[in-house]
Parts: sequence; C-alpha cells; structure tokens
Amino acid sequence: MLAAVFLSAAAIAADQESRALAGPVLLEVSGQGGAPVLRRFDRDALMALPQTSIQTYTDWTDGPQQFDGVLLVDLLDHVGVEGSVITAHALNDYYAEIPASDLSRHDILIAHTWNGERMRVRDRGPLWIIYPSNNRQSGQPDIDNSKMVWQLQKLHVSEQ
Repeated sequence: MLAAVFLSAAAIAADQESRALAGPVLLEVSGQGGAPVLRRFDRDALMALPQTSIQTYTDWTDGPQQFDGVLLVDLLDHVGVEGSVITAHALNDYYAEIPASDLSRHDILIAHTWNGERMRVRDRGPLWIIYPSNNRQSGQPDIDNSKMVWQLQKLHVSEQ
C-alpha cells in the first residue's frame, strides 16, 4: 500500500512538472531514487542545468567538432536517480546500455548544440550522447560508438 502511495505521488509530481514545461518534451528520465522517479525536460529545463562545452572527434563527422550540453552525471544527479546501468532510447527505438562506471571515466555529454547550432532530428538531434575522444586518426571505430545514441528521447536508470 505504501509503495502505491509513493508511486502515485511520483506520478502526480511528474505530471505537474510536465504541465509546467514551456516547450515540447525533449528528454524523459526515469529510475529509482528511493521512490520511482520520472522527470521530463524541455529545452529551457535542460538549459537551466549546468552547461558544458567539449571539442571532440566522432566517427560520423570530419575533424574536431564543438558540442554543448549537459554532462550525463550532472543530469542524473539533478534528477536523483541511481543505478548501475543507464539505458538510452532513441526516437527510432534504438537503445544502448551505458554502464554507470562510464560516468567516472568519461565526461559523457547530452549534447543539444553542435558547432553552435541547435541540433534537429535530421542532424542527429535534438539530443545526442557524446563520448569525448582525442583523435580519430587511428582508423579504428571508437569502442563507445554503440553508446553514442543520437535522437535521444529517454534515459532509464536501473540495477543490472
């Protein structure tokens, strides 16, 4: 019975928060934080979080690229969810599992801006998970490619 009360309270809070958003929902984050958590973010809500810029290489772009956004660790801290696996879901139903241990090894970015421009769906946006890389001259695919989900829509944090 108590769990149902927590779930209902979390659902009510998430619903009230969604109605307060000024724009369309870009990202939904769910998981456990003592009680089930569901948070939705529009562009303004994401921009209100601490912002980070990185210059990096990807296997899908030529030369160094500038990405701006929110560090994944900061987003999850803000939402208050914990777990060992972050499952990232794209608009096209692609998903990838990101081990929480990656958060201490990489500055993983939820990018909303690419080379100064807002990303659109046709540009792998509006959100793209970016793992930083120093160089792409090796000719080998990056081992984190499968986790760099573009057209990111949802994150779910859970225990494995």
